[in-house]
Parts: sequence; C-alpha cells; structure tokens
Amino acid sequence: METIGEKIKKLRIKNNLSQERFAKRVGVSGKSISAYETNKALPSLKVLEKIERVYQVSIMDIPYTNKEELSKHMDTMLKTMNNLKDTLQKLYA
Repeated sequence: METIGEKIKKLRIKNNLSQERFAKRVGVSGKSISAYETNKALPSLKVLEKIERVYQVSIMDIPYTNKEELSKHMDTMLKTMNNLKDTLQKLYA
C-alpha cells in the first residue's frame, strides 16, 4: 500500500509540477514537500485540506497507510479542537 508521501508525490507528478511549485500552491516550503514525499514528515490536516482544495482531490483519496500515521493526525486534530474549545470559552465567558 502506498504511503501518504508516495500519494502526494504521485499527485505532484501527475500535475507536472516541481516540489517548489507544488509547495507554493499549497502554502508550504519545497523542503516540506520533499519531507512528505520521503516519509520523513507527515503533512498536517490543514495541509491535506489545502491539497484537497487546490488539486480537487478528496482527502479520502490520500489515505493514511498505517495506524501510526492516523494516530498522529488524530492527536493533532484533538489538540486543535481543544484549542478551539478553550478560545471559544474565553470569548463567551
């Protein structure tokens, strides 16, 4: 099964873009795209959502390939949701 990095690379190549041009459209650095493609780093949910919008693909088309990847992203999502909850509580307290 392909890793998320391999899927990002495949999408980039399909669109005939360098890492730098792909990165610019997504709002990250070329080094970040390189790290994703070589599985040295995982893109955040925010980056995945941007890829989805810019390249008109579904996040479901870029599946997590193992429990560790999914767990990391679930932790990130939980932290983001907790931060949002705290912010909203401060605003409406």
